[in-house]
Amino acid sequence: VKLQIEIAAGKPLSLAQEDVKSKGHAIEVRLYAEDPDNDFLPSTGIIHDWIPPTGIEEFRVDAGIEAKTEIGIHYDPLLAKVIAHGADREIALRKLTYGMKSLSVQGIQTNRDFLIRLLEHTEFREGRYHTAFIAEHLGELIAQQDAAFDLACAAAAALYLQEARRARAEILPHIPVGYRNNPYRDPSIKLQIGANTFDVSYRGRGDDSYDVSCGGAQIQVHVVSWDPGVLRLSIDGVQRLFRVTEADEKLFLHSSAGSRRVTRLPRYPQQNAASDHETANASMPGQVLKILVSVGDEVSIGDPLIILEAMKMEQTIRAAMAGVVQSVLVKTGQVVSPGDVLVEISAPGIDKE
Repeated sequence: VKLQIEIAAGKPLSLAQEDVKSKGHAIEVRLYAEDPDNDFLPSTGIIHDWIPPTGIEEFRVDAGIEAKTEIGIHYDPLLAKVIAHGADREIALRKLTYGMKSLSVQGIQTNRDFLIRLLEHTEFREGRYHTAFIAEHLGELIAQQDAAFDLACAAAAALYLQEARRARAEILPHIPVGYRNNPYRDPSIKLQIGANTFDVSYRGRGDDSYDVSCGGAQIQVHVVSWDPGVLRLSIDGVQRLFRVTEADEKLFLHSSAGSRRVTRLPRYPQQNAASDHETANASMPGQVLKILVSVGDEVSIGDPLIILEAMKMEQTIRAAMAGVVQSVLVKTGQVVSPGDVLVEISAPGIDKE
């Protein structure tokens, strides 16, 4: 920066080319509050857990966040710059990949796992990349469903909650949670990971070991250790360490294999009222920049309805069906969250009751 200011002031460059030395290789990734699975739209919310890696030589994290930081819509979604230096590119890549897998940022959607898949991509590691690399390989870089890891996270969430209840027990804390001295069904819990629901049940086998079942799948799990916020399990003989952060009905799980948001669901399903009209919902957090329709307007599929703005980005919300605008539920300048209903549309000839 000093050199730039001096050059702008007309001063000569104070160093020669031979003064510039190169030593090793450095590579940087930028951690963003964005959702790669939703067209990289920005994400907002509270950061419930922020643990950057430590003890890695020539590894640096430049961040402006900490646990409990609220990520809003008014600033750039950049959370941190993560940099690794090594003797050569391969060493720097391995170091950066290990550091990113160790880094825990929970509570909001980020591009962390996307960056890890990018760093591990064979062609990227071989240096065969270009400006269209992500577009060409997007299907490989976007998160793919991993049923085995989802099941492991569901089991970890269920057993973490059980161990937490046991730790709070004041009477006979070593008795299994939910113990009965007569035949009784196995303890169970209903969880959601992404769009999938998991009905998890588990049966104790003694010595903190369990047979965990979900659907037609079953795994053997041993609780190696539990502390508030940390759970170590042996799953089918393979040990995994999970950082666990609770927030209301959600648990945020982090491990070197990835991160998951697990939501506790009510035991009994909630009834949904039938509807004969369509709604246009916010797909990202943001502020209503423009409202392009009014009540009574006729719209076709794809017509623009609302323009949202967040973190230097604009997105146009469009009609998903042809019909008549029945109501506009937001005002210009209003801040909305993902999923909020913005506009209601009814098919022609159908009046909203």
